[in-house]
Amino acid sequence: MCMCAPGDARSAKFDVFPRQSSWKFSKQSIQRLGRLTKLQTVQNAAARVVTGTKKFDPITPVLHRLHWLPVRQRVTFSGAKLLFSLLCQIVVVDG
Repeated sequence: MCMCAPGDARSAKFDVFPRQSSWKFSKQSIQRLGRLTKLQTVQNAAARVVTGTKKFDPITPVLHRLHWLPVRQRVTFSGAKLLFSLLCQIVVVDG
């Protein structure tokens, strides 16, 4: 496993925090949140089908038992994994 140090030459190639980042909600970010909510609904329904959980039972314990991350956390994890792979020049093949 490659642990890149902050001063490492490889990590200096990439600007992790773009200078022009904006924290304001734009139309695109609101649409993205809507899509993530829909995906979370689909994941919750799939978890209920797999486990036979009732509609009004809490879904969080079911996701924990299945070892499934919620959609937003999964997107964040995938992005962090990709960034780590790029910084350390590791080829990751999913599948």
